[in-house]
Amino acid sequence: MSTHSPESLVLCKSKKQQRPFILTLLVFPILLLFALYIGLVDDWPALWQKIQADLLLFVLITLLILMIPLLPVLMLFYQYQLLKREKLILDADGIRYQSHLPTFLQGLLPMISYRDWSAKWSEITAIYLKPYRIARGPFLLILGFHLGLRYHELFPCQWVNPDADDGPLIKLPREEQWYSPTPEQVKTALQRCPVIKFLTERGIELEIDPKVSLKTPFYQFDSNQEMTQKTLKILGLLALLLGAGVLYWMFYF
Repeated sequence: MSTHSPESLVLCKSKKQQRPFILTLLVFPILLLFALYIGLVDDWPALWQKIQADLLLFVLITLLILMIPLLPVLMLFYQYQLLKREKLILDADGIRYQSHLPTFLQGLLPMISYRDWSAKWSEITAIYLKPYRIARGPFLLILGFHLGLRYHELFPCQWVNPDADDGPLIKLPREEQWYSPTPEQVKTALQRCPVIKFLTERGIELEIDPKVSLKTPFYQFDSNQEMTQKTLKILGLLALLLGAGVLYWMFYF
């Protein structure tokens, strides 16, 4: 696969992807306090009787009840840390993915987290662009790197330049809204994606799965992002109202 001595390109995940996780992690402690209040300390005499009856059993049941909501939150926190830390580096020699997580924490969530990996352009036998199972737009297109017995993949349009990580991940003008784009139209539109642009400018061959034009509807991505921002603002307002209601109920009833 040919390439022309490009400069190194370091990409990160967009901060827009972190906002839903931040919102969830902020709301959860309020809900957890409410659940604990209702389930454990609503009736102090009854709680004290349970502790006196069987302290060990009470502690075990309490821990079990706490672990049920804590597990998904720990998963969200893990993914949030990953989004903040991971980097994708492309240069003249090849491509490198760095999660910046301890080895034992790498690759815990399939299709979300990966172990650190690297590949030289000379080792890569083919690069395929294909749709995700239920892909909706360029954000979920998969770029697969074949290296003989090894295989690595990533979502190329989720990676942005660090100095532009608050901007749109990819912007499709209205005249380029194809419901079933051809492979060439896909390649042209995705030049706004830094990873795809890097590969194209360096003459690195990119094969596009024919299923992309059949399974990947390309919507106006700007309007989707605008809708996402409005949704997050509404959810944030609802979370504040819920938290205020919970605190009022706990202290005045």
